[in-house]
Amino acid sequence: MADAEPAVTVAETWRAYGFVVFAGLFALLAVRPRGYRGVWPLVIFHKVAMTVTALAYTRNGAIEGTGTILVWDGALSVLLVLAFVLCRGWVAEPRR
Repeated sequence: MADAEPAVTVAETWRAYGFVVFAGLFALLAVRPRGYRGVWPLVIFHKVAMTVTALAYTRNGAIEGTGTILVWDGALSVLLVLAFVLCRGWVAEPRR
């Protein structure tokens, strides 16, 4: 972020913190996929929303990075939905 232009410093800082937050959310889902049922819809919504937004932004050629978002967030959206279905993320883990 030290190398970021002043106009994008806040956005780059926000992005860096977002990576940390999502790493934590993914770690929670990896450790206990049925233990955090409410996290699944949040992360899936975010990744699908980013993909759809990037798709809409492709109409404006001046907006950079839409292709990268489409590939990475689009692929992650598919993988998250697949993981949600395969581990039955909508079912709560049994109480002990």
